[in-house]
Amino acid sequence: MKSAARSTTAHVPLALKALAAGLALALAVPAPVAAQSPEEVMKKMADMGIDFIGMAVDIPDRQNLGSRSAPTAGNRNRGADPTRGGTVVYVWDEMSTPDDKTAKEHLVTLENLQYAGIPAIPGKDVDFQAGMAGSSRYRMGGIITNIDIGGDDRYELRMTVDWQLYDTESSSVVWEGSSSALARGAVLGERGEQPNVLLDATLGALDKVLDKEVKDAI
Repeated sequence: MKSAARSTTAHVPLALKALAAGLALALAVPAPVAAQSPEEVMKKMADMGIDFIGMAVDIPDRQNLGSRSAPTAGNRNRGADPTRGGTVVYVWDEMSTPDDKTAKEHLVTLENLQYAGIPAIPGKDVDFQAGMAGSSRYRMGGIITNIDIGGDDRYELRMTVDWQLYDTESSSVVWEGSSSALARGAVLGERGEQPNVLLDATLGALDKVLDKEVKDAI
């Protein structure tokens, strides 16, 4: 148990806006049977008395996120590197620069995560005391520490997240844990397509800790 929450410049209103948009998009198309829907996960958290603050990303700029065989249909081969046998190489793009337009890699950004339905917020940490939040006693947030993209015609994406549970009564982080989940599917989700593997992997990682570790902490 930790006595103080980590701080950052994360903007909670943006997280809530992104979460609302993600829920609307994800619920418009039935989710795969194996995946929890955003509605189911958020309802579970509400029943547990937890407000979800958002998710920061702590991945170094230009870190390699993996590669997969380049599809040939349409414009889905963006980022294909002919020097690597026609594979698509993915990298994390923390900050947009003019060089992005000529990048050979497929850039994944904070905005892409938001389009996928993930309540991603600026910064590398979650500030539980800043901005707006609900009236629940507990607040939960996550820090994405790794995204691993692979597969061929279908994506195989593993998301790793460090989670924190904050107690407003004691003004402290009362639980920390980490989880990862693998999602498989035809759509990455960076342009808002639903369902998608970015959101499915995030929900899978969250669901892994809710029923046991988080429940025990409250």
